[in-house]
Amino acid sequence: MDFIEFIAMVKNEIKEYLPKEYADKTVDVKKIAKVGGGYVGLSVIDEGQPIVPTVDMETFFEVYQDGATKEEIMERIAELLMVKPPALFDGADASKYELIKSKLFVRLCNVSQNQGILKDVPHRIFGDIAAVCYIVFSSAGNDYFSTPITNELFRRYGITEEQLFEDAYANADRMFPKIIDKVPGPADKDGGYVYYITNSRKYYGSSAMFYPGALEAIAEFMGDDYYLIPSSVHEMALLPKSKNKDIPMLRQILGELNEENLQKKDYLSDNLFVYSRENKELSVVKD
Repeated sequence: MDFIEFIAMVKNEIKEYLPKEYADKTVDVKKIAKVGGGYVGLSVIDEGQPIVPTVDMETFFEVYQDGATKEEIMERIAELLMVKPPALFDGADASKYELIKSKLFVRLCNVSQNQGILKDVPHRIFGDIAAVCYIVFSSAGNDYFSTPITNELFRRYGITEEQLFEDAYANADRMFPKIIDKVPGPADKDGGYVYYITNSRKYYGSSAMFYPGALEAIAEFMGDDYYLIPSSVHEMALLPKSKNKDIPMLRQILGELNEENLQKKDYLSDNLFVYSRENKELSVVKD
């Protein structure tokens, strides 16, 4: 079964796994624009609910290809489609900043690959990376449903962009705390480990580098100036500067990682970054 056939199967049969009140509703499949390049989403249109869950069909097709049964797939999709967003998101209330402030978080993305969505949302650019603020509006287990802060919503809030991002990073640190950890690496790297920073969900965790005090905390942890290698949107690899002087080699490693090991939606940057403890400054590594 290919992807098109998989979508057709789910669209035609998903109501069999939903309660009777979904019988007269329309199942919709469309391309969804988002940070990372977008995806094919499936939702059930509910005229009485302005915001409804949209399920990423590409992710579920991968799960299906990995061996999950049809029943497992359909039951999980149905579970996600039945998630009800909280009452505060029933339209106008989403424009009240005090009601969404505690639900803000940030995702990072590559600038050139996300021009379409960036023109419609407040964002901040550092090198070839853009930061975008999102609202978590519902969750089901480990799955979170979110929507970006659009320019239209931002204008209604009556706050500065600086305030929006300050609140979003602080709140993201509360909801999805930063993690500095290590994974096995080359034998000549700090006892055979490579360190990285991500968030507690290890999903779009690269933004944790911009959490309040995160860069300073990494410096204290590393005991050195350090390089940040954008290994994906989900984490940043960390290398002590004093032990990694071969910049061309680091660029080669990053280039091979981006070209050979990452899906397009997970790609973040071709730049290396360096943090100076003395200047307390993050910058793009120049040739």
